[in-house]
Amino acid sequence: MKNNFLLGLLGILLLGACNTKYPTEVEGYQPIYLNKAEQYTIETLAAQPYETPGKIYKYGNFTFQLEKGKGVHIINSTDPANPSKVKFINVPGATEISIKDNMLYSNNFDDLVTLNIADINNISVASRSKGVFPIIYESVPPSDNSYFECVDESRGIVIGWKLVTLKNPKCFLP
Repeated sequence: MKNNFLLGLLGILLLGACNTKYPTEVEGYQPIYLNKAEQYTIETLAAQPYETPGKIYKYGNFTFQLEKGKGVHIINSTDPANPSKVKFINVPGATEISIKDNMLYSNNFDDLVTLNIADINNISVASRSKGVFPIIYESVPPSDNSYFECVDESRGIVIGWKLVTLKNPKCFLP
């Protein structure tokens, strides 16, 4: 019932986005897509720079820091005076982490994933529970009274928006 209400509200909002007068060129928002193949790909990468760091979790000689929406930084904190990032676990859509008994728990968009971190050099997905968490995708830009490039669901899911110069935009958020 609640989901139907939210979908109806979103539909009304998007119908309000219909506007008969569109500029030929204007500053507006362009969606940032993540294709469906990459949406659930979890992999360990080299250390990455911080962009939108989040919560931290100390476990053993390591500190794990959430990178909102992207994954988890692994920091060697054996020497607290000289911590160093050593790896990054790519977990698209991650917004929370928890660790217990060598298992790191996180969301991968709407799925709950359990990662075995017993060997930092060989991290693996131990399990995945599909559709555990409700998720609201960013189907409209972050600012009212703005033009935007209409979402094309065939390109994947929208994970964010960037401000650009648009040519002949067809969508408007009042």
